[in-house]
Amino acid sequence: MISTSPALFPAFSPWVTDYVSRCSASTPIQVFVNEPQGTTASVDGQPAQSGSFTAQVTRDVGQSFTIVVQEPSLQPASTYYVRCLPADFPTWTVQHPGPTQADGYVVAMADAKYPAIFDTNGVPLWWGIPPGPTAFAQFLPDGTFAWITAAGEADEVGLDGTIHTIRQAGSSSDDPTLRPGITDWHDLLKLSNGDYVLAVDTTRTGVDLEAAWGPGYPQSASVLDQVIEELTPAGHVVWSWDAMDHIPISETDPQWRNQVSNGSYDAYHWNSIEPTATGYLLSFRHLDAIYSIEAPTRGTSADGQTNSNTTITAADGAFTAADVGSAITDSLGDIPAGTTIAAYVSNTQVTLSQAATGTDTDDVFTIGGNILWKLGGSPHPGESLTVQNDPVVDAGGAVFSGQHDARQLADGTVTVHDDGTNTRSPRAVRYTIDPTNMTATWFGQVSDPLVTASVCCGSARKLSGGDWVMGWGASQTVTEMTPGGIRVFLLQFGSGILYRAIPVPAGQLDRAALRAGMDAQYSSSSAARTATQSQQWTPTTKVP
Repeated sequence: MISTSPALFPAFSPWVTDYVSRCSASTPIQVFVNEPQGTTASVDGQPAQSGSFTAQVTRDVGQSFTIVVQEPSLQPASTYYVRCLPADFPTWTVQHPGPTQADGYVVAMADAKYPAIFDTNGVPLWWGIPPGPTAFAQFLPDGTFAWITAAGEADEVGLDGTIHTIRQAGSSSDDPTLRPGITDWHDLLKLSNGDYVLAVDTTRTGVDLEAAWGPGYPQSASVLDQVIEELTPAGHVVWSWDAMDHIPISETDPQWRNQVSNGSYDAYHWNSIEPTATGYLLSFRHLDAIYSIEAPTRGTSADGQTNSNTTITAADGAFTAADVGSAITDSLGDIPAGTTIAAYVSNTQVTLSQAATGTDTDDVFTIGGNILWKLGGSPHPGESLTVQNDPVVDAGGAVFSGQHDARQLADGTVTVHDDGTNTRSPRAVRYTIDPTNMTATWFGQVSDPLVTASVCCGSARKLSGGDWVMGWGASQTVTEMTPGGIRVFLLQFGSGILYRAIPVPAGQLDRAALRAGMDAQYSSSSAARTATQSQQWTPTTKVP
């Protein structure tokens, strides 16, 4: 039997290897050991002892020590790891009533100070300290971590705490292809070629909302627009896709039309992006809809020219005759919404269906990016899928209300965290998509009686074994549930608002790598940096 003061979490069990305790350099941890005859224990490398004894260990926050237990009939010895948890780390409880299919869960509360990776025992194996509050945090395909702060700093983070900041649009005067704005914190992709895909929040001025939304709205307003961009590791734009260039502002759902962010009407409120076989899947909370768009293609790389007439030039010779009729946008915002390529002149020159608004060099033209289909929101001829067999729709409800985290599985089905904001309890729902016949057929859903309302946020991930992992939006609750809705894992925080909980699939949780990363983060050489980051971190009141 082993116990400590301050206490271990969870309580000691021979089958649990990793623990945390709220110990620190000023609060040494007392380890109480009571071993049967013949069994020995070594605490923090001290000489092994048997029977009952007490050992004291001093570690600072984030640092760890081991307890090595040797039973006479077992080889090798069993090693247990204890790490000191920050005093201000959120409180939480855990239940594990059934077998889980996930190995762990990446969790960040809105305005989180410590995005963390929890195992299925509810133990935070790894956490980071962003330079500011963050809600979005996740593993990247190459085994690194990523977060985006509320202030718009996007970072790729090594497990050892080293940070590579992803250059934000508008943050560098030496790259005119970067659209002025701030990186939106809701989501980020890292592609196999090393490029990043993220969104930039930019402001459109002089927008006639009275014409789009009706009397009572201004005829000239500032509107928050989202531009999806693929950036090289150096921050150069490969292609961009502007929501307002492709989706009429009239499609903002009436319940969201009075939402304002930093003085601008928040008409779209993008919150997730997912690569698909044909392009990307986008979710827009304030449209109550998700959109499948074709993959945009690059027209030129940072050396195109936009003229004040309808002629544009791409120095890299990327235009083809097949581009005629395709939608085209540009990284500098000179090409008006709805513009198409009217005629092919040569591989370096085409004409547009309407004139550009200015003359610029170093522009990047994006060809394509047309909307393939839309699910939810206001009906749009030629885009909207017809929903079949959805009990919510059959009962007269809207498909979505404030949805988040639209994902496409390997079989082509689509999952969504439907918040049901102001209408119903949230649900994790799945559809079979038939783009030929333009239908979306309900393919199951789960909900949790612990969560009856969601004003924002949330995630729903379907595991290959069939279980669902949900971060129930605007709650403090993470659950893994069977397809039949039986809860097999529950993680609940004492306060805060949950943004997402992302499962770590079976076989991908490398405990040794996470331990080594934490040890490196909290080594003596990094202690000053970590302390400074902690002191500089200031909560905000930004609502996701």
